[in-house]
Amino acid sequence: MKTLIYIREQFELKKFTDKLKDLILDKQEKFYDVWMYKVNDEIQSVALAFGERFFLQNAYVAMEDQCTHSGAKEVLSKVIYLHMISYINENLGWYLRHKFLNPVAASDLQKKQDRAIKDLAPHINTILEGFGLLQA
Repeated sequence: MKTLIYIREQFELKKFTDKLKDLILDKQEKFYDVWMYKVNDEIQSVALAFGERFFLQNAYVAMEDQCTHSGAKEVLSKVIYLHMISYINENLGWYLRHKFLNPVAASDLQKKQDRAIKDLAPHINTILEGFGLLQA
């Protein structure tokens, strides 16, 4: 799943740069006009994909390099997994349309997400306490 999220950023960036090349270099359109009027959707797609990859990469760094408590590491692992599978489920159409997932592989993602929620549920009080949300 991590690779799928990383791939989306690369795909969106390539699509964006190809469109810029086509419009600016090949068709000789003015950069300002292209940037302001013709690539808004692509800019948003790249930004969202970058943000998701950036978040995930830093979550892994925090879990693997900065977290020293094994119990906390286990909970973080479950949270990151749930986040990844939720993200892929929310964007399943994109992954299917661009053939990064096939329908067979995608068919049990919701069940896996449900399982991930159930696996995280016993830790909910620990998570809330960690955020300072359980006050006595």
